[in-house]
Amino acid sequence: MKKNKDSVEFVEVSSAERNRIQEIIAAARTLDWEKFVTLTDLPFPNLDSMREQFDEAAPIVAAVSEPVTLQQISAITRDDGQRQISADIDTNGATRLPIVISLCSSDNGPNPTITITVFLKQFFW
Repeated sequence: MKKNKDSVEFVEVSSAERNRIQEIIAAARTLDWEKFVTLTDLPFPNLDSMREQFDEAAPIVAAVSEPVTLQQISAITRDDGQRQISADIDTNGATRLPIVISLCSSDNGPNPTITITVFLKQFFW
């Protein structure tokens, strides 16, 4: 575990967090919005916005040939103890940029509270 100058601790992604990411990908691959909604443990702050993100990103994920791979996955622990997880789905050329999944997780135990915060195409800054 390594801390940067902002007191953010870089940590391993737990098996529960990895499993949730795989479930999110599976829901996207079948374009199953109802399943996707059940994969966040707290309500989306803006349901309409998350639906727009899903409607744009899920068809891209669904078009990716098997196996779906992650370009990168990382986790940090913030000073407040919350874990922030980011994963980039390789679109195998379907788009120039990956699909980004961002989650917040309460802890790295076997039953953390995990919320989906972002599910969209990465964009250039």
